[in-house]
Amino acid sequence: MQALIPCIDDMIDIEHVSVTYGETAALRDVSLRIDDGEFAFVVGENGAGKSTLIKLLIREVMADDIRDPEPHITVNGYDLIELRQRDVPTLRRTIGFVFQDFKLINTMNVFDNVAFVLRSIDAPTKYIRKRVPQVIGLMGLGSKINQYPDELSGGEQQRVAIARALVNNPQLIIADEPTGNLDPRAKIETMKLLKEINDKGTTVMVVTHEHDLVKRFGGRLINIKEGVIAYDGMI
Repeated sequence: MQALIPCIDDMIDIEHVSVTYGETAALRDVSLRIDDGEFAFVVGENGAGKSTLIKLLIREVMADDIRDPEPHITVNGYDLIELRQRDVPTLRRTIGFVFQDFKLINTMNVFDNVAFVLRSIDAPTKYIRKRVPQVIGLMGLGSKINQYPDELSGGEQQRVAIARALVNNPQLIIADEPTGNLDPRAKIETMKLLKEINDKGTTVMVVTHEHDLVKRFGGRLINIKEGVIAYDGMI
């Protein structure tokens, strides 16, 4: 069986997946589909299984080997059950990540933080010089391109993180608590940026515990409780 499926309509397709750590069931017989171009919120209390779901999608953890029914996981066309370990970096290049704590490199300026992603895959220098300022400009940070993270506000740092996630034209963006360290105004600005990215065709999954933001922006809500999907619908 090949690990790459050539034609897909869904970015995430999970069927009958469980993940167990020792005696603890982190996910229990989860089935979930997120289609190409969707915007979805994933919510849940601490320990509900949100982090395990993210780790599953990037092949940081594996599904339990349960044969009846047999688990199925595809992300961006990659069959994660059959995917070889050496191909995991290729999968991850199709996904952009936005984190709560930004994960910027303090010794690099804005340009180099965003360019780091492209340099890590040996993108041509000419392309990097064109693409990086373009994405930074989309985030409204053109005037900050030579500044360092500690010279930026929290909201500006998160915009740099979003630019970094976007620079490689990912098929899917996963934002893990992207507003957790931001003030109220920056939270709204960050969510608007993610919505704008989605409006241009990129699939976006936002993992959050901030129900007020979910209510304000609406859309698809996936609620995980004790390792199972307790609710999946539009709000």
